[in-house]
Amino acid sequence: MKFQTKNEKYMLALLGLLVWACNSNNIDIENMRCEYQVAPLGIDSPAPRFTWNYTTNNKNGKEFSQDSYQLYIATREQDLGKPSDNSWQSDTIYSNTPHAIYQGSEKLKSRTRYYWQVIAWDKTKRHKITSPISSFETAQLNQSDWTGAWITDNHDKDYMPAPMLRKSFIAQDEIRQARLYVSAAAYYKMTLNGESVTSSHLNPGFTHYDKRNLYNTYDVTPLLLKGENVLSAVLGNGFYNEAAPVATWSYEQARWRNRSRMICEMEILYKNGEKQTIHSDSTWKATTGPYIQNNIYSGDTYDARLAIAGWNKPGFDDSKWTNAIQVAAPSPLLVSQNMPAIETEQFITPINMRSFGDTVYVYDFGVNMSGVCTLSVNGEKGTKVSMQHGELLKNNGRLEMRNLDIYYKPLPGLAFQTDTYILDGKQGTFTPDFTYHGFQYVE
Repeated sequence: MKFQTKNEKYMLALLGLLVWACNSNNIDIENMRCEYQVAPLGIDSPAPRFTWNYTTNNKNGKEFSQDSYQLYIATREQDLGKPSDNSWQSDTIYSNTPHAIYQGSEKLKSRTRYYWQVIAWDKTKRHKITSPISSFETAQLNQSDWTGAWITDNHDKDYMPAPMLRKSFIAQDEIRQARLYVSAAAYYKMTLNGESVTSSHLNPGFTHYDKRNLYNTYDVTPLLLKGENVLSAVLGNGFYNEAAPVATWSYEQARWRNRSRMICEMEILYKNGEKQTIHSDSTWKATTGPYIQNNIYSGDTYDARLAIAGWNKPGFDDSKWTNAIQVAAPSPLLVSQNMPAIETEQFITPINMRSFGDTVYVYDFGVNMSGVCTLSVNGEKGTKVSMQHGELLKNNGRLEMRNLDIYYKPLPGLAFQTDTYILDGKQGTFTPDFTYHGFQYVE
């Protein structure tokens, strides 16, 4: 029988810990998500859900099997895992599922950044995995948090030109961060000092507009200037204000149909701790301009002759514009949009073009897609260029629409899946903002 000295036992135990340390370094927690998003900005659930995954490059094939975990949340990274007024930690949760829900006694605060971390153990409790630190930011957790009002212009739902809204305000120096919360029925194209607040399209997502409306959250810190700033928006009809008969879905008869409208609120935090809030109300200015009609099925019509230079930038005189009017909210609920936004996936160049005389051209993009076209054109002032989108061609090479337009009866003067640009006599570029099309061919 062989005996071990205390030093030998100590060395063996240390060796075992070192062996595990080597193995555990090959197991990581990654893909940390809050409400299924990576480091999201717009969380408005009072009990958000957290998920994570385990990865390993361990060559012996052994994987970490979670038996329990603890979830840590704090308003400062340095407070994670420490007893503090600014932190919370769950009890040990026995579960093999990498999923947690916030159940703290303290309610989460609106418009606040939180940091979170997970520590997990296997059944032996000797093997511990500590995750990296991730974050999430709450938005408007309560309906009463909104200070903005729903606004639009003074036209009714059948007036075709789109509302254009702007608000000039002064910002101080030393800006720490700025967040914009915005919703519309149906769509907004929003800029800050002439720069778009997002690269995504057709925001916010579709809902039954009289039951709930979605809002988006954006970090607009890089777009803010010291001194005068301008928030501006053009509003689109979408499925909220569909005017023409749709044979299958009857959106023109929707119980919610009305003039397009919006609500927004921007909170600016300064380095000295001060806050400034800019929100939608009747002090905003309103007009109409080159967006002379938009329809989710027919398409957009833009008259460049009516463009208003500099209207969405500082220094513009809007004294002749009318004031926006405050209107009823479409629904009683404003809910953060957690689903992914519509983004441009790729840019596709036509693979072929065929001309029919000097005024009709048919482009083949080589693939059937959902999207829109960008038109770059130069010509005489008043020239009208229309782009009709379809999936088939006739035997003579012209566009065939019969498989699509049976579902839709456009208003007089409009056509299905057709975007129109009216030239101002200068080089112009046009991409529709409030529609999308299914097509391979454009005539």
